[in-house]
Amino acid sequence: MTSQDLIHVDGPAGLLEMVPYLVGFHPRDSLVLVGLRAGRVAVTVRMDLADAAGDADTSVGGPLDSCMSVLGRAGADAVVAVVYAEPGTTVTDADVAEAEPVSLPFEQEIQRWAVLLTDAGFSVLDVLGVLDERWWSYPGRHQACACCAGARQLDRAGAVAASATYAGLVALPDRGALAELIDADPDAQRRLAPLVQRQAQAWTTRSPAILDKHRRSVIRALFATARDMDAALIGPIGPRTSDERVALLLVGLTDISVRDSVWFAIEEGRIEGRELWRMLAVRAPDQFAVAPLFLLAWICWREGNGALAMIAAERALRIDPDYAAADLLRGAVAHGLDPFRTPRLRRRRSAA
Repeated sequence: MTSQDLIHVDGPAGLLEMVPYLVGFHPRDSLVLVGLRAGRVAVTVRMDLADAAGDADTSVGGPLDSCMSVLGRAGADAVVAVVYAEPGTTVTDADVAEAEPVSLPFEQEIQRWAVLLTDAGFSVLDVLGVLDERWWSYPGRHQACACCAGARQLDRAGAVAASATYAGLVALPDRGALAELIDADPDAQRRLAPLVQRQAQAWTTRSPAILDKHRRSVIRALFATARDMDAALIGPIGPRTSDERVALLLVGLTDISVRDSVWFAIEEGRIEGRELWRMLAVRAPDQFAVAPLFLLAWICWREGNGALAMIAAERALRIDPDYAAADLLRGAVAHGLDPFRTPRLRRRRSAA
């Protein structure tokens, strides 16, 4: 974001409005750690609450340990933890107001998480709980604050949420809705399968000279289609592109030199193509979806959308466990490599 895009958050209520936009969806049954560096959000990490609870006694090598490593690599010096308890847990206003409550969900685990975070060098600014559209600050954190006297109504559509939406951020209903963005379309897959097979067979029978010329033609087609779709953004999976053209692009992307030309173009800022990679991933027969899934994951990661990047990379690896580029990206996301501080890839210069 530029300085004009910065979203100012004042207090825990505003931060809770912002969290879904930081992770890309409204968390449920989750532990979210918002890492701050010099008062600004440096990174946000989420883990399933069950994993976090099971990791409360010893974090070495566990999910919480991985999350703390991500916080450290992002340069965070302070943390706000948010517990999204499972709906149906009973918590009353009286429980929240008691000096030593006994019925707040995950309270014992939270005390241990706070110790682990503090021992790791992070200042724990607050621990917030969210349940059934209400929120509170756990006792022992900001006890002098009047807002902690009881549970308060969660505001999902306040000024912070409006600012996030205006800045182009999106918060989907849940992680499942995020995954659905790249779910395969079985009808499209069946329709495309014979077209893709014919294109693939034709690709392998061309002479080297003709194939090299064809590669350049496909690269131009990929660039043009990516730019057209980025400009149009029509419909849930982009503007309609003919099945014949989709088949051509899918087969072309199985060629590593074609994929790398696109990958470097993304890194150089010449194209983005998010909508094209998503459309291809949705419509492609599985074995041809890997490259579009990787390219989508890469652009999402570069934009800071680690959740969708991980979902796309993992789907690519389920199809082809040996796809090295997707495995590389999955590792980068899992280890919290900062996409904004990671140098852009550069083409190797051939020796003179």
